[in-house]
Amino acid sequence: MKPSIVYVRDLFPAGSVLALNRQHRLATLYEPSPLVVLSQVQFSQHAYGVLLCLLEAFPDSCSHEELLACLYPKQVVPPHAAGAELDMALRPVYRAVGKANAVLDCLGLTIETVREWGYRLAAQPGDRQER
Repeated sequence: MKPSIVYVRDLFPAGSVLALNRQHRLATLYEPSPLVVLSQVQFSQHAYGVLLCLLEAFPDSCSHEELLACLYPKQVVPPHAAGAELDMALRPVYRAVGKANAVLDCLGLTIETVREWGYRLAAQPGDRQER
């Protein structure tokens, strides 16, 4: 299976490329010329789903409900859920985001919380280079 190549401006150092291998849930950050692998990490199934969903939404954020739909397509949040009921429905999202965030550190990325909405992917403070 050929890896997907992702170029995301303002997320990685200039000239860097992120290659995604869906079969093995690998993300490899590299510089193409000369070929230098900067980082390679393997994700759990749900953490990889979080990465894909957030990359697709970048530079925008992704709502809790969108992430839930990416991770668990058959599970829906009740339309009028609030408080403890909403927290319970979104617990798998919180867990997957936590796992993804721990692994994304190796790529110089972090997941930022957008209060009462969801999450967005961002470069770690201090890791961004001039682009």
